[in-house]
Amino acid sequence: MNLCSSPIVKPLLTNPILLFVNPASGGGLGLELMSILSDVKNLFIVQLPAEQDTWYLKYSNIVNNPNLRAVVAGGDGSVNWVVKMLSTVYNENEFRPPLAVIPFGTGNDMSRNLGWGGGISKSALLQVGRTIENMANSDRIETIDVWTVAVQLKDKEEINKYQMINYISFGVDGNIARDYEIFRRATQPLLCCQCMSQALFVPAGAVNFFGKRSVGEYMSIDLVNLDGHEGPTKLKTLSGEKTIMFLSSKTVYAGKTLWRGKPAQMDDGKLEVVMQGGVWAITFSNIGINLTRSVGQTEAARIETSEPTYYQIDGEAMNVNGPATFDIVRTGSYPFLHAQ
Repeated sequence: MNLCSSPIVKPLLTNPILLFVNPASGGGLGLELMSILSDVKNLFIVQLPAEQDTWYLKYSNIVNNPNLRAVVAGGDGSVNWVVKMLSTVYNENEFRPPLAVIPFGTGNDMSRNLGWGGGISKSALLQVGRTIENMANSDRIETIDVWTVAVQLKDKEEINKYQMINYISFGVDGNIARDYEIFRRATQPLLCCQCMSQALFVPAGAVNFFGKRSVGEYMSIDLVNLDGHEGPTKLKTLSGEKTIMFLSSKTVYAGKTLWRGKPAQMDDGKLEVVMQGGVWAITFSNIGINLTRSVGQTEAARIETSEPTYYQIDGEAMNVNGPATFDIVRTGSYPFLHAQ
């Protein structure tokens, strides 16, 4: 589509906005977004990853403006990334620019939970100025929990730490995320839209149909202060449960609600623990048929694995090459903007 063939809505901004965007994100939508907004007054674009270490100095004249707001154009992984960047330069006890999301990713669950939508088309991008004006004017702010996942391989002293905002999953779900990423990188030039990216979950799931064991066969799971019961509780898994998920977000899988229990919140210092089966169960979850088991709400967790394990954090695939210990704890929070 020729951007000049339709009217482009430019936002009118009184106060400054920092816009974090990867030009290659959203199947190329990031580059078009930058083109549309390049001449907007009071909007300051941060290109990722090129300016991830220099943006604070580049825009030093506005970073401490008490009316400053931040926007990230990306998926859940990008949201996590930008929160980490912002948290390194802003003190939790002082002013921090609240963050809104333009949904350029595949699942976009943080954007959905905040009311900014589950995706954006090339034609809708021309009207994104209205959305940015709404972000500038919204006064609905929620301070959302930020979690740290500390990973230590057995017999190793080194501890790797990763930030989490939405969720972490282990087992088949992690395997699918790994294979999805492999397919995505192999077909990157063909991914012209978000729907194309979502379609890659079909082959990623297909290669994980067979040979996956129940998580209880290679994991020991302790849940801390589960449902208000003080101290650790050893989780008893059931046969056929091949995925365990710790949810801070209200939804996963592009807007699906897996938790069945008291209403989940993103600012209560608790994770909803959900068990589900293999590829078939995950497939049903993705089409809105919930076959999961809701375990309870925990304030922290320790997972010990006896073999190499795949997992994902906020949609980003990861793995350990041997037995390891995972500690999940709340380490802070960050303010987010809700749609009005």
